[in-house]
Amino acid sequence: MSTVETDLVASDAIFQAQDICKQFGPVRALNNVNLTVRRGEVHALLGQNGAGKSTLVKIIAGAERPDSGRLLVDGEPLRAGDPDAAVSRRVAYVSQEGSLNPGFTVPENVFLGREKTRFGLLDRKRMRREVEEVLAEFGLDLDLHHEVRALNPAKRKLAEIVRALALRPWLLVLDEPTAALPQPDVDHLLSIIRQLAESGIGVLFISHYLSEIFSVASTATVLRDGELVWTGPMSSTNATALVRHMIGNEVEAVAPPRGDAIAGAPVLEVQNLSTADGRVQSANLAAHSGRVLGIFGVVGAGKSELLEAIFGLHPATGGKISLGGQKVDRWGPREAIRAGMALVPEDRLSKALLAGRSIAWNVAMPYWNSLSRGFSIGGREAKLGDEVISELGITAPGSHTLVEHLSGGNKQKVSVGRWLGTHSAARIFLFDEPTQGLDVGARAGVYRLMRNLADNGASIIVASSDLEEVLAISDDVIVIKNGKTTALNENESREAAAVLAAAT
Repeated sequence: MSTVETDLVASDAIFQAQDICKQFGPVRALNNVNLTVRRGEVHALLGQNGAGKSTLVKIIAGAERPDSGRLLVDGEPLRAGDPDAAVSRRVAYVSQEGSLNPGFTVPENVFLGREKTRFGLLDRKRMRREVEEVLAEFGLDLDLHHEVRALNPAKRKLAEIVRALALRPWLLVLDEPTAALPQPDVDHLLSIIRQLAESGIGVLFISHYLSEIFSVASTATVLRDGELVWTGPMSSTNATALVRHMIGNEVEAVAPPRGDAIAGAPVLEVQNLSTADGRVQSANLAAHSGRVLGIFGVVGAGKSELLEAIFGLHPATGGKISLGGQKVDRWGPREAIRAGMALVPEDRLSKALLAGRSIAWNVAMPYWNSLSRGFSIGGREAKLGDEVISELGITAPGSHTLVEHLSGGNKQKVSVGRWLGTHSAARIFLFDEPTQGLDVGARAGVYRLMRNLADNGASIIVASSDLEEVLAISDDVIVIKNGKTTALNENESREAAAVLAAAT
């Protein structure tokens, strides 16, 4: 099935995975996969959500044990299923979904499990000094004094990368490192990755953004359905060919055509909305049935906080929210759901899903009261879960599957799917970074879903730091900067330069 266009098993290989197989129950995650990363190269690993990428990198990092196959670091066997063995062999892994302790500072997280001590006490000054050296070496800036929970998603991701760099790795595995970063930080990170490769480190780089792949990678491997389908130099391929390898066929335009619904009276109107923490300041927007409103802003601009305030998660200290022309008074998530509002948050694991629960449980959670009627809801949960799996094409054996066993893209589908179907009264959808971490095919599916919802009369609000995404899917566009919104006229909302200028 696979196509190999260059001999990657070379004398300068820093890492090799040979004939790796892994199965989770009935799901075959990897089938005889081979991978070689050489010194001084950035090797891209591509594939749709559920292709096996995250499973493979977890095996490399020792977080999962393969059913068969072997790993080699610098030509010597690496004990599989042992994270400490991987670290001791200078294999560093930055996961897609984060693994920092939110109650610790950055230095405490960097040295977690290998703390520096002096006279039997934790030597915080030394740990902070060594982290400062890493920051200075790579031109990074992080708050080292406050707990990680105080950092925004971009800074938390940078903290994880710093923790990996502090290991002075031979092999650095980066699983979707740019997914939550604004473009300036993405560009900076890509330049750092190039520096690392130039210094002789082998980098295994996973990203769904082909522009990033072509920017930094010299070699690529494509997985599909747990199997290697292509590997070769980037110079021998192009974006269309890589997408074809990933999904097995040509793809249409990622975003569907814009709708033609004429804006009538707004179904949701926000006027001069502010929150106590200052993250939202005098924000204004109007959302209409049958249309997609895009909110563009860089990471940290306040777009997530605005959506959460609209949904009632943050009490408003000023301004008003109106539904169908009527001002709402007492307002919280329960009232928002009853009014037909749905929120799909950016941080799907901590704010949308419980990873240790099943698909069915997560889908049914907002509707327990209506589902139970005083009786067990297990059967009804399963039915809802099965409906969502079928409707959104979630790759899972069944609705009993735990969310923690799903790929990142399938987790996102679960967080969206809970608001769909006959069990939901949602007519106003708030999507916060809806395609973060999704591959080309999965992004196209989410865009089609949003457009179908709008075509059926729903009002869609999409907050995103991806300018190309906002321009592609939105009928109307506003910009948020430092918690304040700016309305754009029709011509400005179609011009990337105008939108970006208003946001930066």
